[in-house]
Amino acid sequence: MTFGSNVKKIAKGLFKGCTNLEEVDIPQKVTYIMDGAFQGCSKLKHIYLHETLKSIGNYAFWGTAISSINLPNSLETIGQNIMASCNSLVSITIPDKIKEIPAYAFSDCKNLSTVVIGYNVNLISRYAFRNTQLRKIYSKIMDPSKCKIELGWDYPAFSTDIFANAILYVPKGS
Repeated sequence: MTFGSNVKKIAKGLFKGCTNLEEVDIPQKVTYIMDGAFQGCSKLKHIYLHETLKSIGNYAFWGTAISSINLPNSLETIGQNIMASCNSLVSITIPDKIKEIPAYAFSDCKNLSTVVIGYNVNLISRYAFRNTQLRKIYSKIMDPSKCKIELGWDYPAFSTDIFANAILYVPKGS
């Protein structure tokens, strides 16, 4: 799928449920991908995003077959359930401008094993990484006291086995 060069946002639910969509190149002028834009596109494996993108809405890539995605450094916000139930996803890097990893963002990504957390993240919300296989967590956060992680028994940010199976990497001197 390719778009015209004047497209500035991908509308809410535009391709929701398009089960034959496999690859998308988002135009450089796009700054917003709205809620559910590619939700349930079960064969979508590749999406190319550019450094002009500012925001990705709730459920934007929920249930796709994306295994790797380059979230651009220009990205400032991501929505709840942005990539939940993406069983092919194995790693994700949260750009440095992101301040919050919202609820359920990467939950139920059964093969997600590595995450890099940008240095401005100050909140990792409930169930953000629930039911994943995280084994490596790279944090760029220099002052961990400035990042709140929801750890309540009824809505933890991470699956409970993470504390026994994952390695947390932090910057030297943090």
